[in-house]
Amino acid sequence: MAGLGFSNTEFSAMLNVPVEKSHEEEASVVEEPSGAEAPAADAPGSAPTTTTPALPLPDIKKMGAWQKHTKGFGMKMLAKMGFRGRLGKDEQGVAAPVAVKARPNQMGLGFGDFKEAVTLKQNKEIERDLHGKGEDDDDDDATREHMRDDGAWRKRLAPTTHGGRKRKRKTVQDVLAEEKSAIDLIVDMRGPLAQVYTDGHMPTSTATPTEPLLGQEILYNVRHVVNQTEGTIRGLNSKISVDRARLVALQAAHETDAAAVAQTARRGEHLGAITTALAELQAFLASVDPNDDDGHGAAIDAIADTAVTLRTKYPVEFGAHHVVDVVPSLAIPLLKAAAGASTWHPLRVDAAALRLRGHFVTVRACLTTCVAPPDARDVGVFATNIDSATRHDKIYDHMVAAVLVPRLVAALHRWRVEDAEAGLALVDYLRTFIPAAHVQRLLTDHILPRLTHAVRTCQHAADVERLHDWLLPWRVHFESSFAHDVYPVIRETLARTLQAWHPQDTSVFTVLLPWKDVWAAEDFAVFTHKHIVKKLVRVLNREFAIDPRAQELAPLEWVLAWHRVLPDRQFVALLEAEFFTKWLKVLADWIEQNTSAVIPEVMGWYLGWKALFDELELLHEERICMQFHGALQLMQCIAAAPTLPGLKLLPLTYEDALLRGKKRAAAAPVHPKFDLHAVNMRDVVEEFALQHNIEFAPVRAKTRDGQVVYSFGKQHIVIDQSVVFVETAKGQFDPIDIDDLVKKA
Repeated sequence: MAGLGFSNTEFSAMLNVPVEKSHEEEASVVEEPSGAEAPAADAPGSAPTTTTPALPLPDIKKMGAWQKHTKGFGMKMLAKMGFRGRLGKDEQGVAAPVAVKARPNQMGLGFGDFKEAVTLKQNKEIERDLHGKGEDDDDDDATREHMRDDGAWRKRLAPTTHGGRKRKRKTVQDVLAEEKSAIDLIVDMRGPLAQVYTDGHMPTSTATPTEPLLGQEILYNVRHVVNQTEGTIRGLNSKISVDRARLVALQAAHETDAAAVAQTARRGEHLGAITTALAELQAFLASVDPNDDDGHGAAIDAIADTAVTLRTKYPVEFGAHHVVDVVPSLAIPLLKAAAGASTWHPLRVDAAALRLRGHFVTVRACLTTCVAPPDARDVGVFATNIDSATRHDKIYDHMVAAVLVPRLVAALHRWRVEDAEAGLALVDYLRTFIPAAHVQRLLTDHILPRLTHAVRTCQHAADVERLHDWLLPWRVHFESSFAHDVYPVIRETLARTLQAWHPQDTSVFTVLLPWKDVWAAEDFAVFTHKHIVKKLVRVLNREFAIDPRAQELAPLEWVLAWHRVLPDRQFVALLEAEFFTKWLKVLADWIEQNTSAVIPEVMGWYLGWKALFDELELLHEERICMQFHGALQLMQCIAAAPTLPGLKLLPLTYEDALLRGKKRAAAAPVHPKFDLHAVNMRDVVEEFALQHNIEFAPVRAKTRDGQVVYSFGKQHIVIDQSVVFVETAKGQFDPIDIDDLVKKA
């Protein structure tokens, strides 16, 4: 390795590899001089030399450890050039490369959390290595730097003197001189004259005494004695005042205690009197015969009189000890005996019932007099804080529930619901003396269930016929309950009864008419539609035929008898669909013979039918009047028109007529009822327009031979002598059937 500038020994020392020395290297080795012969570095006259502190060399093995994977040429070249682990001539440089950290493009210094290269761990280690410091030294330097910088910006205030004046210093001699010049003065105020002492010595000066006055000493002593005596007197006076106030308080307490003792004694006497009166009352009640009705009344009167008397004489003790609680305890057994007597029957309002009511009225009057309104402090058996009732009402309710209610419930269980008069009389009788709440509970819990059960169990027609006789009188008490619970049951019962009914049987009117004004109009209409009208339709279809030669009116009379029972809408629809449709067809067939000989017979036949309906007051119905007017139109067409009006627009069934009537009533305004003698063809056309929702109105400023031209939908028509003419061309009008006119409109 000599060609590289250093020997094999040096190179092996760097690599820690033993190498044999060559002969040339051994010959070139020169012994170093000893310490005595070595030149002194600090010898006088020698030039000063600058020495750099030696830095520890790094482990070069670690630096070249990565070369085991290569040939190690680079490291060999560095070693040849004298590299031993550090840069620099004297090996005072870094032993590791400086780390570089690229800054993002266009980022300013100190932006965000970006760490500069100087803060990297590798660079800090290089800096510590160069300065020969450890990690603790770095922390101390950072702390000192922070302390040096902290507060460097603060303004340093220059010291100033107090008040701008110089302080004057005092010496010990000055202080002693000031103390010596100060003199302590003591003024002695004892005695008649004031004496002045200086520094604790005798007085330096005294006031010159004047000549004493005669008796001055005696006056002084007397004044002193008087002052002492006045003080003693004031103390005694204060003590006397306190004792007097205490005496007054004791006297007041004595009077209060005496009054309390007297009041307690009076209350004891009152309680004794109350106890005596109650004992006498108890003895009297024990002597009363329990089976004697008059004895019951006398005993109850005695209880009431005793309670009222005690309440009047001793109100405080009466209320404090709740003596009124004795009244129900003594009266309930007597009232039970009176109510349980054989002479009183709950369903009969007789003398016994009136006598029992008198007993309860007496007890209630007694309780009203003896019991005050409820108080939260009451602790009696019947005490209550309910705002809606006072204590006497509560006590009376308890007595009624204990005495009367069991007897009434037992009587109502044996009561026959058909005897409505007895039940109503009982309710009216009870309302006169027992609380309304008890009466309402009897009606709701006992009478209404019996009525509902009786309605459900009606099986025979005779029972159904008498149903309204005993049920409707209860309507005043159960209006809402009947509507929800009883009336539906009645309709079911009547429906079962009407299954085998024939319209010829008019007894159904007596069963159904009473309910017409009781049930809701809609409920009654639904019932008649299901169970009455359908059978009437069957009669008109199967048992009634229109024959001008031999007319049988009995089936029609069965139907017409319902005109005051059925709703008007149902009755008119029934006649319109099931009678007038057939009647007008028969009339049309008769008129089609077109002979003048038929006219008198047709008119007589027409007037006969009109008289029948007029007798039953049915001509006031608008739709019935329209049917008769249609008959007039048919008869007038014999001479005025070559063809007869068609009958295609007449309703075919009852349901169809009912639906038309319902739509017409909902869509059209209310018109005045037709008069048969005032009906004309214009009214007929207007009726058809309303039924088919066609616009019908006069055309403004247009006439034909002085007659008004009307618009009927898209057509222009003229009505002349009950004949309708339609405009077929401009100014030309031809007669037309009303059915064809409706189709063209």
